[in-house]
Amino acid sequence: MQSTGNVIAGNFIGTNASGTGALANGFEGVGIISKEDAYSWGLMGPIARAGGSDYDVRRYFPYQGYENYEFNVPTATEGDVYARYRVRVAEMRESVKICKQAIQRITPIGAWACDDRRVVPPPKDQVYSEMEALIQHFLIYSQGFTVPAGEAYVPVEGARGEHGCYVVSDGTNRPWRVKMRPPSLMAIQALPSVVKGGLIADVVAVIGSTDVVMGDCDR
Repeated sequence: MQSTGNVIAGNFIGTNASGTGALANGFEGVGIISKEDAYSWGLMGPIARAGGSDYDVRRYFPYQGYENYEFNVPTATEGDVYARYRVRVAEMRESVKICKQAIQRITPIGAWACDDRRVVPPPKDQVYSEMEALIQHFLIYSQGFTVPAGEAYVPVEGARGEHGCYVVSDGTNRPWRVKMRPPSLMAIQALPSVVKGGLIADVVAVIGSTDVVMGDCDR
């Protein structure tokens, strides 16, 4: 893990690419997205942070214990392809830092899942040996479980920005509505404006730096 982390953190990505003048000259001033434009398009994550935003879901709305980890939120101000590249490289370094902290906190043994049998399937050894466990196993996988009627939106900080899930429940075991907020769908709408007036070759760099994935847009 340490050797892999070192490769990611600096041996290749930072040293061999970031310091080359050709890379900077080709990407600086290309595909500029300011913080204000990012907000107007609903763009978050590395795209907005490359334009000066400090918004990170893990900082503003901590979840799964992120408030207990030490990490920085990399930002830039130029908003161009090169700034987005630098932010993403810095974020990989911060991810390695978080992973190392998490590994140090993991105990060799212990509970790893909730023990509420209403929502978590029983252990396999019980499924194969106890009739009650077998029935519960099939009930969870065939019918699921009911939740109170209402609605909820939960965002997480993904590699491309804020990835959210909006769920509406009518009190049954099936959601009445589920809507995903894929960051790629937000980013693709900005592409025509960002590449306008630039070179055709710049389109590839802009798409790569905004990291649009069509499968993400479909959601």
